[in-house]
Amino acid sequence: MRLAFPSSHQGGSWSSTDPILVEFLVSEVWKGQPYETMFVTTRRSGASCGFDFVLGQRYLVYADEENMAWLCNRTKSLRYADEDFDALGKGTEPTPGTSELRPEFRENWLWRNLTAKPTCLFAQLFGLGLLGVLAWIVLRRRSGW
Repeated sequence: MRLAFPSSHQGGSWSSTDPILVEFLVSEVWKGQPYETMFVTTRRSGASCGFDFVLGQRYLVYADEENMAWLCNRTKSLRYADEDFDALGKGTEPTPGTSELRPEFRENWLWRNLTAKPTCLFAQLFGLGLLGVLAWIVLRRRSGW
């Protein structure tokens, strides 16, 4: 899963209604013609019915005609979807390929790859720590400690 935010909102003010773009890998379909990879939007905050997607969880996503997922439209973690699956029955395979982005999402969006964030942060901190230790060793040897 990846999230994208409008680049115009980076570092500035934002509203709970600002859109967030979420990329999903689809495993099962019950209505419409979703592709294997789908782009869904939601609002930035639950205060505006935006859904807070979490890395590592799988979801049953109810999206409208514009691929908007809402907190208030039954989108949920699969852990809480048993009742929905009983009503929906067996789904079908998604269509191979990737959904097209709506024009307003094609430009000026910055992707945040959630799978890379913790790894990148750890690697950066580890690298800085290692450089600090090496600098300390070099300075210690040069000064004769």
